[in-house]
Amino acid sequence: MKLRISRSVMSLATLMLFPAVAAMAATDPQMPKPEVLTKPEQLVEQANQCRSVSERLERLRCFDRVFETPLHLTPVKAQKIGASESWLHAMDSLAKLGEGQMMHLTEQGDDAWLILLASNPASRFANDQKPVLMMSCIHRISRVELALPSEIPDARAKVTIQRETQYWRSDDAGLLLSSGRGMPAISLMRIMANKDNTVLRSNSKVIDGLTFDTSGLSDALKPLRTRCDW
Repeated sequence: MKLRISRSVMSLATLMLFPAVAAMAATDPQMPKPEVLTKPEQLVEQANQCRSVSERLERLRCFDRVFETPLHLTPVKAQKIGASESWLHAMDSLAKLGEGQMMHLTEQGDDAWLILLASNPASRFANDQKPVLMMSCIHRISRVELALPSEIPDARAKVTIQRETQYWRSDDAGLLLSSGRGMPAISLMRIMANKDNTVLRSNSKVIDGLTFDTSGLSDALKPLRTRCDW
């Protein structure tokens, strides 16, 4: 009992003396003062904490919170943190689609890319925004990529087109899924060019069942074939 009372008295004494000690530290230059971080130092420390977040989308959101990124005050493209050049190409082409069009070809010097808008009546994205399938020859490299309206958490997805199964990788922003470049991409384009409709099958819910009108794809791919020699 005496021990408990003694501890209580000591705790009370500590609480009573703390303001006095703090006041002395503020007036006595010889007493050590608690370290106060400047605003830039605080940002650096908080940013370092974000680096330890393993999940990439959460890591991006952490950095957004630390640096107070004004997402709602910037253009749509700038809102997509780390959006790749391919994703930007796809979105630029999408903006040029006319009423009722599902395909758009862009030729830019030695590069060419073709987009197909998903023909599904509904999608799993907000406001029924549709993914865009892009085939391209850029820097003389053939590619097949799926540009998404918003980010997904999947680092990769198993995708099957007809009997061809591949694992598509996501970019750092979670906005673009890419097949293997070169021959794997060419193989997929050849398969799709022989079909009036192409359906993607996948272990990813947002990808599985996506349908694209590929009835005119064979002729549309000629600029890509010429540039990438296939």
